[in-house]
Amino acid sequence: MDELTTLLECAPPPFVYVHAPSSLNPLVQSLSSMPSVAHVNAQTSFTPRILFSSILSQLRLPLSSSPSLDSFIHAISSNPLKSQILVSKPEKLKPELFIPFTRLPELVRHVGPA
Repeated sequence: MDELTTLLECAPPPFVYVHAPSSLNPLVQSLSSMPSVAHVNAQTSFTPRILFSSILSQLRLPLSSSPSLDSFIHAISSNPLKSQILVSKPEKLKPELFIPFTRLPELVRHVGPA
């Protein structure tokens, strides 16, 4: 767990998948306490609107009146800090969101700062 925290603080990779069913709670607590980390549970964020709103709210970024993938990516790209999104139960993400989430760093770079 310390290695993962160090990795995320020093040189965060674009995407990390961690399968740690027995030690997930301490891991989530440790990572959630880091600055600019948003933690969402894909099982309870059952619509894209709830998911995007929750992430943007935790990162203290402006919320769009009609959150869509496009507005979410624009909001994330406007953030001057490197943000990290921790998704619990990622297998519950809607299929149309799974691929964009795995490509989020690339999509944000493509859009650039707003």
